Amino acid sequence: MAERVAKNSRAGWASPEKVNRNLPRLFLALALLLGVPFAFLNPPLQAPDEFAHFFRAYGVSEGQFVAHDLTQVPRSVVALAHEFPIHLETAHRIHAQDLLADLRTPLRESDSTGVPNEGMGMYSFVPYLASGAAIRLGRLFSAPALALLYLARLGNGLVYALLVFIALRLLPDFRVLLFSLALLPTALEQANSVSIDAITFSIAFLFCASLLRLAFDPAVARIGMAEHAAIIVPTCVAALCKADLILVALALLIPAAKFSSARVRWLSLACYAAIGLGVAATWGIVNEHNLKLFELRRLSMGISLTDNWHFVIEHPVLFAGAVLRTSQFHAFDLLDEFVSTIGWLAASIPRWVVLSYLAVLAAVAATQTRGTVVRAWQKSILFAVFVSGAAAVFIMLWGFCTPAAYVRDSVARGTGHVPEVQGRYFIPFALPLCLLLSNLWLRLHRAGIVAICVAVAVLGSGSAWTTIQHTFYGQGAASSYGQEAASSKFEGSLVRKSGATSEDQKVYFVQNGSRHWITSAEWITAHGMKWPGDVKTIDAGELDGIPLGASLP
Repeated sequence: MAERVAKNSRAGWASPEKVNRNLPRLFLALALLLGVPFAFLNPPLQAPDEFAHFFRAYGVSEGQFVAHDLTQVPRSVVALAHEFPIHLETAHRIHAQDLLADLRTPLRESDSTGVPNEGMGMYSFVPYLASGAAIRLGRLFSAPALALLYLARLGNGLVYALLVFIALRLLPDFRVLLFSLALLPTALEQANSVSIDAITFSIAFLFCASLLRLAFDPAVARIGMAEHAAIIVPTCVAALCKADLILVALALLIPAAKFSSARVRWLSLACYAAIGLGVAATWGIVNEHNLKLFELRRLSMGISLTDNWHFVIEHPVLFAGAVLRTSQFHAFDLLDEFVSTIGWLAASIPRWVVLSYLAVLAAVAATQTRGTVVRAWQKSILFAVFVSGAAAVFIMLWGFCTPAAYVRDSVARGTGHVPEVQGRYFIPFALPLCLLLSNLWLRLHRAGIVAICVAVAVLGSGSAWTTIQHTFYGQGAASSYGQEAASSKFEGSLVRKSGATSEDQKVYFVQNGSRHWITSAEWITAHGMKWPGDVKTIDAGELDGIPLGASLP
C-alpha cells in the first residue's frame, strides 16, 4: 500500500497537467536565479549599445519622454562610459576593487553635461520605463552612477521575468516552448542589461501568448469586448517597441467561428492593424525632430536612410541576394548570437552548448504540444509572420547601417551583405517559427523534457558566466582573450570590416591566430575560395582584436 501511495504521489507530481501548471512559477524562479548574475557579472556598459541606452534611460528618469537634442547626465555617468568603453576586452581587464571604487564615487547630479544620443533618441520612451523608474529610485538616495546602472539592469530583468510569467499563464499550450525560449542566455543577458531588448523580447512573448490564447484556448468561445481589448492594448505597446507590431498578424490565427460573422472578423483585424500603425505613426510625428537628427547623423557617416530604402523597393532582387548571402555565410554566427551574446559580440560560449540548446528547442517544439491542433493554414500564417519579422530586421538594418559607397561598389554588383545583423534580433519572432514543428504524433515525457530544458538553461547561462569571466576579468594582457576569441571564431575565413573607406575594404585571411591582408583576388580563387562571396563582414572591434600578420601572397 505504501509503495502504491508513493508511486501515485510521484506520478501526480510529474503529471503533464501539474508540470504545465507549475511552469510559470518555475520560470520566474529560474529567470531570477539565472538572470540576476548577468546584471552583476557583465561588466558595466558591455551589452550592445548599453552606454547609449543608459543615457536615454537616465533622460526618461527625468521625465524626458521625448529625447532632447542633448541628454543632461552627471559627469560621473559619462566617466563610467569612458572607464568601460566599447569592446572593453580589447582595452583592459577589470577587477572587483575597480567596481567597488566606482560604487563609492558620488553621483554629483549638479555637475552634469549634455551628451548627444541620436541613436536612442529615435526610440519611444516605453521600453525605457522600467530602467528609467529604477534609475529614478536610485537617484532619490543619491546612488552612484554604477549603482544606478545595476538598478536599471535589475529593473529591466524583473519586468522581463514578470511579463514572461504572465505570458506563460496565458498560454493554453506550448508553455514548455516559451519557457525554453525565454531562458535563452541571450534573452537573460539582454533582459538584465539596460538594453531595450529586455522589454521588446518580453512584450513580444506576451503579445504572442495573448493572441495564441484567443486562437487556441477552447475556453474562449467568442471574441467580445474583453478579448478585443486583450489584442488592442498589447498592439499599442508593441507599436512602440521596435518591430514587435508585426506580431499583430497572429490575430489571423483566430478562427472565423469565434467572431459573430466573417465581416466582423475582417473589420476587427483591420482595426487592430490600423490602431497599431496609427500609434506608431503618431509617435513618429511627436518624435519627428529626433528622427531627423538620427537621419542627419547617418548622412554624416555616408549612410542615406531614404536612398537605402528606395534601393530595396527599386532593386528587390539585389537586396534579396544580399539577404541570402548574409544568411548563408553568417548562418552559424547568427545562431550563436541567438543563443548567447557575450558583451559587444566579444566572445562565444562553446559551440556544443549552442548546438545542444538548439536541439532541445527543436525537440520541445516537435514533442510538447499537449492537444492543440495547429492546422496547415495556421502554420502558413505563423511562417508568414516569422518571414515578415525577419524581413523587417534586414530592411531596418539595411537602411540604418549600409553606406552608400558599399551599396554602389558591392551590393549593386551582386555581392556584399546586409551589415550589423545579429541573431538576437530574431528572438521576438522565434515562437511563431518554432510552432511550425507542432504536431500531435511525437511525444516525450513532459517532466523529463522540462528537466532537460532546465539543465540546458543552467548549462547555457553557466557557460556564459564563465565566458564573461575569462573575457573581462582577472590578470593577463588586456586584449589577449578577445584576440583569441575572434581569432578562433574566424579561423580559416576571409574577413573585412563594414565601411566604405579604402581601409574598410581590405580583406584579410585569418590563419594560425593572425589576420593576413590579401593583396590579390587571384590568391583567393587559387585557394578554393570565392571572391567576394566568401568574405565575411565583421565588427571593427573583432577585426582589430585579431593580431595582424604578414600580407598575402
